[in-house]
Amino acid sequence: MIPRRQISILAGASGSGKTTLLLQAIQAWQRDQPFPIRFNAKNCAYLVADRTGTEVRDRAEALGVDIELYGLVDDRKFKKELLNDPDRALDVALQQFKKPYDLLILDPIMLFIKGNALDYRAVAVALVGLNRLAVDKNMTIIATHHASKARSDFSFMRPQDRILGSAAFQGFSGTQMILVEPEEGKTDVHVFVSVSHTAAKEVTYLERNSDGWFIPTDKVGVPLVAAMREGTPVTIAELREIGEKQKMSQATLYRCLGASIKEGLVMKVGHGLYMRVRPS
Repeated sequence: MIPRRQISILAGASGSGKTTLLLQAIQAWQRDQPFPIRFNAKNCAYLVADRTGTEVRDRAEALGVDIELYGLVDDRKFKKELLNDPDRALDVALQQFKKPYDLLILDPIMLFIKGNALDYRAVAVALVGLNRLAVDKNMTIIATHHASKARSDFSFMRPQDRILGSAAFQGFSGTQMILVEPEEGKTDVHVFVSVSHTAAKEVTYLERNSDGWFIPTDKVGVPLVAAMREGTPVTIAELREIGEKQKMSQATLYRCLGASIKEGLVMKVGHGLYMRVRPS
């Protein structure tokens, strides 16, 4: 899912849980357990640039994750003027890691891009450099990034279009991953989508427990898709019956149905007729 010797992007709104999701992915990898984010690596270096390293370290320790973590904000020896030269800033930051690693997390990426997120050339040049770094070091890079601000007057045609800024984020990265909060996706759960250049799109639904950890679920918002047979049309009346059994309102049913259609899980095949899409 996550190609080696390339950079991949994980985008989501601020506070959506990108860091937590990554830490859980590292935990699953170290314990050889399944998880929606999968990669091959031996050792991880985690660069935190937008908050204190202590905050992320506490979450990592709660999961029992074994990583080397460097917090740029905490390091008073790191001169903030260095950030005017993103390549130099990244080089200095990476020198702080003392152990070998073949998985690098950049959380977030924008401090290491010279220019703004809408500048195609600036983003492309930065990602070319990071891809070269991944090749030279024979490692995997995963970088977090923000998603476009949600508005009520339009919807995104594709999940990867939620990534804030230039299309270069899509064209010059290996896999794009998008974490969509329930309010934005109009479902009852988080939606995690991965879009690869070499594999089929994957969609996973995630709930968060009382501690804030993500748990994969088959609910699909309210479990409409799970209750539909592949290749067999169902009427809106039948979907309402499913909704009643799940103790959901009609408004919630229509929100979840609309979200399932947007994500390509369900298609409308006639007036009041819907069908679960076969996975490609």
